[in-house]
Amino acid sequence: MTANLLFSFLTYMAIAQAPADATATVPAQLTPAIETSVDRNEILIGDVFHLTVAITRDPSVQIVQRETGVDLGQFEIKEINPQGVEDLPDGKVRETIDYQLSTFFTGDFEIPAFDILYQTADGARGSIRTSPIKITVRSLTPEEAEDLDIRDIKEPVLLSGSSRMWIIWTVLLSLLAAALAAYGLRRYFKRRQSEAPGEPPLPAHEEAYLALRELRENQEWRHNNDYEYFSTRLSEILRVYIGRRWGFNAIDQTTEEILDEFRTIGMDSGLFQEFEDFFTDCDLMKFAKHELPADELDGLIDRAERIVDQTREQPAVEIESDANNDKTEESQEEVQPVGEA
Repeated sequence: MTANLLFSFLTYMAIAQAPADATATVPAQLTPAIETSVDRNEILIGDVFHLTVAITRDPSVQIVQRETGVDLGQFEIKEINPQGVEDLPDGKVRETIDYQLSTFFTGDFEIPAFDILYQTADGARGSIRTSPIKITVRSLTPEEAEDLDIRDIKEPVLLSGSSRMWIIWTVLLSLLAAALAAYGLRRYFKRRQSEAPGEPPLPAHEEAYLALRELRENQEWRHNNDYEYFSTRLSEILRVYIGRRWGFNAIDQTTEEILDEFRTIGMDSGLFQEFEDFFTDCDLMKFAKHELPADELDGLIDRAERIVDQTREQPAVEIESDANNDKTEESQEEVQPVGEA
């Protein structure tokens, strides 16, 4: 009995702790421990089963890559669900990731090991490796196929009695009339909306100021410490502003692609550096889970507002007005009242 339980436990669970890659800069006490397990080691073809990866780490160590580039051989990743972070009594935390896997091949396979990257507070990086786990995939037996209660389609039955075609035609014509009426109403209201004058859009810099103010006053992400939302939204605001200000689709471009556009238009080097530093800090918060104090978060918003101030497009009306004022002042200096020579 005890031997069977031990065999089942070893079959269903594969637990391993792997040291970091050859990075002498990562202390041993900061190297995370990793545990790999599956909910069952024998499945039917097409079944979805769960691969659970649990990482025990120091709170100062951050996981920077969970699933990018993972190749699990015969197994397909259906879904990846982070299960959250649990505080442990010894001061460490336990982070769990659930991988839902499936395959349409039968036989004895092995879920291959894969690396998960981590980073310490001082920027040193390493990796930990999951354990390979054996899985048996089998097809349905004849008895199991019968239990599915799948039977052939019955032969069509001819109904006796008088023809009901007039009912079918009536229904079809009614549906056609309803569709034409709906189409006509839609065209009518769409035309009315297009004829109604709309409000002119805000200038790009005013739209950016308004969005930055709303982000600064948003208390939900502050209370939840949702740094990923903050960095994503802040970067999005500036990308929308850049797209409207310089006329290219910055919202769908990477940071490097945006910087290449700036190099093409010959942007001032000092301003170029401000954009590069700003997007680098946003990307670090979003992808590396880098956390900043509250005053530094407000400082990032200040930097975004300063960039908008420095690059906002000045209306031509203001420039023309200034020129007219200068001409008026010159005319007043040349024409003096009679008697004041």
